[in-house]
Amino acid sequence: MSLSIVRFFVIGTGLLYVALGLSFIFATSTMISKLPLTVSGPAGTTEIRAVYGGLELALGIVFIYAGVFNRSLEFAVFTMLLTFIGLALSRGAGILIDGSNDSFTLRLWWIEILGVVYSAGSLILIKLSDNGQQLP
Repeated sequence: MSLSIVRFFVIGTGLLYVALGLSFIFATSTMISKLPLTVSGPAGTTEIRAVYGGLELALGIVFIYAGVFNRSLEFAVFTMLLTFIGLALSRGAGILIDGSNDSFTLRLWWIEILGVVYSAGSLILIKLSDNGQQLP
């Protein structure tokens, strides 16, 4: 088996990040209304636009580039792994510390945990491939 499944995952994750990033940049108010948070004033909206929009867009482009052009695939998967670990740990802390165990938060947390598992598995596949082992 080639690393095509890893590349598919990296590109798919990149497309998701790009879609979310563009949505937060160009439809900020609509996206904010779907989140369980309140933003007060234009500076808050700009912050959401920059962090949710700009950061997700940039990460998405990096992941797509790595997957499509097979460049720095290991680094992209490692970055995705760290991103999902950071999201899952932070959201998990929020669930424990803040008691935010609503269905929206829990669904996102499980998606992030799955992202950790899939990214870690992808990194293992890359390492096996780098060592010349035949992948099943």
